[in-house]
Amino acid sequence: MKNLLDKILKGYVVLEITESPINEKIEVREDILGRRTLVAGGLAQSGKEVKRIWQKAIKQVQTINLPRGKAGNKVQRCLILGLGAGTVAKLISRRFPDAKITGIEIDPEIIKLGKKYFGLDSIKNLEIKIGDAISVVSNGTMKQCNNYDLILVDLYLGDEYPPKAEDQSFFKSIKCQLSKDGLIVVNRLYYHMSDKQQTDEFGKKLKGIFNRIEEAEISWNKFFFCFDSTWGVE
Repeated sequence: MKNLLDKILKGYVVLEITESPINEKIEVREDILGRRTLVAGGLAQSGKEVKRIWQKAIKQVQTINLPRGKAGNKVQRCLILGLGAGTVAKLISRRFPDAKITGIEIDPEIIKLGKKYFGLDSIKNLEIKIGDAISVVSNGTMKQCNNYDLILVDLYLGDEYPPKAEDQSFFKSIKCQLSKDGLIVVNRLYYHMSDKQQTDEFGKKLKGIFNRIEEAEISWNKFFFCFDSTWGVE
């Protein structure tokens, strides 16, 4: 009865609260319609809102002006930096059912909750790696280049974006992992004035690395679509 009252009065019930040294307080919430959200560091990291935003971004991936048969139309290998509880991986698996997905997540507690409440371990063709995605990419742990047709970057810890994930060296390392005519999609917050300033400066850095950048504001976020192919560049 208490759970039902919480859902009615608060709009959700808390299914589990835990803590981790990385994200501190983590909650799993369920709303009156049974939709679940993982909140870490005060910000939704997986669940209905994340799904809604990324659905629009992935739709943009498919409609972006890419050559036929390339990243926007056919994805064979996808890398997700910041896997979370698996919301984005599910969207990719459904949209590109033959794609092999590698997801890297820094917080083991997030992975545990993802498996318990979000069906993370049931996602087709998903390989889960626990570790710091920035270090994995930057330090040469990923030995081969040109591996992925689509790379998704969502590295927030709460509402904080890691400074190392803004370094040009980090994105040059990511670019090395991109297949010919592949695409990198980066999610940044775009709500408060401070967010907007930081995100716009970040966009300028990306333009110094990639041949072409397209941007899209979705909800309170800005997405950068980055590719290094020379086609379509004036």
